[in-house]
Amino acid sequence: DQLGKFTGRLFYTGRNLQFVDSPMGKNSVSGVPKEMASFVEKDNSDAFTFHSLRRSSATAAADSGATAQQLTDFYGWKNPNMPQVL
Repeated sequence: DQLGKFTGRLFYTGRNLQFVDSPMGKNSVSGVPKEMASFVEKDNSDAFTFHSLRRSSATAAADSGATAQQLTDFYGWKNPNMPQVL
């Protein structure tokens, strides 16, 4: 319901399912994965980091058919073998 109230970039605050149209600092951003994991009732939600989101998005892209070259370019990996790790 809240998404219709804003235009442009939206940021999830992690509090009471609120969205705001103001930037988040690095300390706020780092807490979002933990909050998301807690919301979906994952075990050990404190272990989730921003890198968890990056890793999950890379896996989803690979599962959806992204090539190794596309993944390497998009994620900025220096090692061309990194897509095989997924």
